[in-house]
Amino acid sequence: MDVYSSVISSNAKSKEEVIFGKRIALRRSNASDVHIIRISRSSHSGCTLVNRKYAHNNSTYAQVYLSRNVRQLEGTLCSFYICAIDTKNENRLAVARIDVNVRFEPIESPKFDALRYFARITELPPHFVLFRVSAR
Repeated sequence: MDVYSSVISSNAKSKEEVIFGKRIALRRSNASDVHIIRISRSSHSGCTLVNRKYAHNNSTYAQVYLSRNVRQLEGTLCSFYICAIDTKNENRLAVARIDVNVRFEPIESPKFDALRYFARITELPPHFVLFRVSAR
């Protein structure tokens, strides 16, 4: 059984493709109509499996996309089993496991040039709303 594993950044956004070391596809198959499906449920279900076809030889491969923004800092985002099925003959051709892990990457906070920022409005029409904001 093949295992496809990938590590993504903790600041990855929804609908980004998860890149693996090798493409999720059958290496050798005589089947004409192959469909790759998920056969187990992910514990966190943060990933979506999408079937694609090569244009030159009409063979099938799969891509994994993030279905939501990554909320956790480290650990396993999703781990599930997939299966390649020949839909014409209704045979199972192969089974593989997909593992997507998260690596924490800190996000720098914004830097301010001055210690204090002031804005002064001399005339304020009565129908405007005024918000006061102070950064420390």
